[in-house]
Amino acid sequence: MPVAVDLRELTLFVSDVDATARFLEAIGLALFCIEKPEHPRHYDGELGLQLWPATARRPVSSVQLGFVVEDISATMRRLDAVGASWTCDLPNFVRTSDPEGNKITLTQRR
Repeated sequence: MPVAVDLRELTLFVSDVDATARFLEAIGLALFCIEKPEHPRHYDGELGLQLWPATARRPVSSVQLGFVVEDISATMRRLDAVGASWTCDLPNFVRTSDPEGNKITLTQRR
């Protein structure tokens, strides 16, 4: 019998925390916690997202993430400003990659 479970946290190990943080902030995620430079950057939404520097023991993560945004055009302009390029550009759906090469999809909220 299935149990009700919510995924609460996702950790990405990245080679460039600052570049990935700028990319996520351009999408609209808000940084909510950073205590020390060596600690992860935390972003909050329905799912907590952490960025940690990759190491030999914890190599760069490979994921595909999808986000629902309020204004896809405004989000695309912010991402253009941090160097994003587009592999799929439809009226309410776009695909790009973050600085680590992870595929990112954005969908306009209905």
